[in-house]
Amino acid sequence: DELPPSSPLRAVLFVWPLFGQNYTAAIQAAKVALVFLASRNRDEYTRCCFEIPAIGTAMLAPYTKTLASLYEEDREAVFYRSIEEMVEKALLLCSNNSLRESIARNGHLRCIRSGYDIVSRAKAWLDELESMFF
Repeated sequence: DELPPSSPLRAVLFVWPLFGQNYTAAIQAAKVALVFLASRNRDEYTRCCFEIPAIGTAMLAPYTKTLASLYEEDREAVFYRSIEEMVEKALLLCSNNSLRESIARNGHLRCIRSGYDIVSRAKAWLDELESMFF
């Protein structure tokens, strides 16, 4: 939702979408990238759950069984189960460079090793198409 014109948050928050290289640069510049899921859609993950670690940034996401099956908790990604825990873990990651960098590196390696990157996903999709028609 768009912020009202009078909102004091306009002075400190980005209120426009980022695309392409700007999107990637914003994630790369962040110490930690937060993930939010749409509970109305019963989301277990979103594409940013692959993009953030692939870009090489530490991911802080809500815990879901699906995400826990994709990433090792507190080694490749960090999960939260409440708003309080999200804030606590965000503060920890922002203040602990070695922990944050280790999680970012391990998450990135997991993406590559498990084929979560766009090139691997596209190849898997093409292989599946090929098997259906040839």
